[in-house]
Amino acid sequence: HVLEPGPVRDKARMVLQAFDAWRSHKVFQKLWAQAWPGLNRALVIFTVYCAGEFVWVSMNGAPHEHVDVTKYGPSEWELSQMGTSKAEVYEEATGKPLVEERA
Repeated sequence: HVLEPGPVRDKARMVLQAFDAWRSHKVFQKLWAQAWPGLNRALVIFTVYCAGEFVWVSMNGAPHEHVDVTKYGPSEWELSQMGTSKAEVYEEATGKPLVEERA
């Protein structure tokens, strides 16, 4: 039920106006601006970085694929430090013996 214009509505507006007065207090007006002081600068820098990366990738193509070192396992030196061999590590990980291909 909506209040019709008149003294009752004016009285209700006065009560609610006092209730919401804290929202227009100067402490709360600048609250969001001061909540994250470096956010504006960080957003600008991040946007410039993303735009620059987009232009760079557009001009030079996608970055090169990196070699997946986990595919090949530990190096021979690491294996010697652990006191084990490549075949033992492979067999322990897969449960099958290592069969090396000869070129």
